[in-house]
Amino acid sequence: TGMIIFSGSPEGVMDEFHNPYAYNLYRLDTQGGKIIQRITGHVLSGIEFPHLNTTIDQITYNLSSNFDPWLTADGNILFSSVQANGSRAGGEGRVMICVDNWDGAYPRPIYGNCDGEIGGTSGRSQAKITFGDRKIVYVESPYMNWGVSQLAAVSWDAPFNKTYEKLTGKDGGVYRSPYPLPDDRML
Repeated sequence: TGMIIFSGSPEGVMDEFHNPYAYNLYRLDTQGGKIIQRITGHVLSGIEFPHLNTTIDQITYNLSSNFDPWLTADGNILFSSVQANGSRAGGEGRVMICVDNWDGAYPRPIYGNCDGEIGGTSGRSQAKITFGDRKIVYVESPYMNWGVSQLAAVSWDAPFNKTYEKLTGKDGGVYRSPYPLPDDRML
């Protein structure tokens, strides 16, 4: 159907710590807007652009931020989600990997939101799924607001501690945006 999924923070929006941003995921319909209405008959409220004949719909709602969207093989959206509220990680929050349907109707945590998980309060960003062995490869940084660090992975089919693995060591440099190749190597 031709959709573009992106992360954005409208002007004037603040997160719960009064940072001047709160990113969420949006869907831009390149086929002329009202995609939900055309497919399901339901009408969603979005930002209308009549001069472009399209609509932008917000598909995630997080007081903190959702960012780094990646399309999965089954048509879902994999992304990083800041979970800053409450008592998680001593009140400092954490960044987890989450997945949602393309319409935002069924968000589910994948890895990084539970106290017993390996990696603890690490920030997890730039998650991608490899082709053959179906691993979720991501940047695992020591701080929530870092975008570079070492690579780690969990299984897409069973994202639990038993499938967790460090892919790079501390002496191997830092990484920003892993990208899977069809032969399961990482770029």
